[in-house]
Amino acid sequence: AIMSYTTPFADALDEDGVQGTLCADARGLCVQASGTADPNTAGFFTALVRRAATLAGSPIDESSGEREGLTVSIETEKQ
Repeated sequence: AIMSYTTPFADALDEDGVQGTLCADARGLCVQASGTADPNTAGFFTALVRRAATLAGSPIDESSGEREGLTVSIETEKQ
């Protein structure tokens, strides 16, 4: 099956300062990378998101009762 990811993933590169985006599955396999994002780092970022989720807990959307996704934003001085 071919999947197409549109918003917000595709729109993220339009935001000021965003140079790359990476989407990985639960096993750390790269689903999609764009811009300067390195697909080979998908496993690292999956582990980082898992750790962040354990620290932050799993937020629950009050309107739907479903668990919300977690977004990790990494800022560097490197351009």
